[in-house]
Amino acid sequence: MEIRTEELCKRALETWGDGPEFIMVFEEIGELIEAISKWTRGRKTDIQVIEEIVDVEIMLKQLMLIMEKNTGTNYKEIHDRIYTEKLNRLESRLEK
Repeated sequence: MEIRTEELCKRALETWGDGPEFIMVFEEIGELIEAISKWTRGRKTDIQVIEEIVDVEIMLKQLMLIMEKNTGTNYKEIHDRIYTEKLNRLESRLEK
C-alpha cells in the first residue's frame, strides 16, 4: 500500500473508528453496484463509475488495515499469497 494512502487510511480509522468505517465499506460497494447498473443503461458516465471504483478501493485499504489489526495476522503476506493463488487459478482456466 502506498505510504501516503496507508497513512491517510490509518488516520481515518483513528478518527472515525473501525465500526463506522466498516459500514462505509458496505455503503461504497453499494454505490459502485448502483453506478455500474446505471452505466450499463447509459445513465452514468465512465468517470462516475471510476469515482465509485476509487471510493471502494480506498475503503478496501481501510478494511485491510482493520483485518490486520483485529486478527493479529500478517494480512499483507496472507493477502498476497491468496491473490497469487487466485490469479494462477484464473490463468489455468483461461488456458483450457
